[in-house]
Amino acid sequence: MLAELVSTSTGLNKRISAKYVTDEISKEKAKELIPELIENVKKDNQVVNLYLFEDLKQKKEYNCYCRVQWASENAMHVPPIKHDEIIAGDIFIDWISYHDAFKELIKEHENE
Repeated sequence: MLAELVSTSTGLNKRISAKYVTDEISKEKAKELIPELIENVKKDNQVVNLYLFEDLKQKKEYNCYCRVQWASENAMHVPPIKHDEIIAGDIFIDWISYHDAFKELIKEHENE
């Protein structure tokens, strides 16, 4: 699984942003995978933001199907995230509602 990691730390707050290409998987499979992905990049970061993509083209166009945020209890200045559900008590998941429509738009324009 391809990952791109970028530090988004500010001041004393250590943050990381991770972009993963997961292929096309179900929401249930994604929910099983997300805690493991967070653990892989958490280390000493206080905030982890994950962005999940179906393929490299979707990643290039920044069309993620899911945005996830985890923050440690002692994290300061945690950016708010709109969320559709919470898993494992402290992992916020936002399923991107326009993902499929944008995916079709990308397909239409690549054939031009």
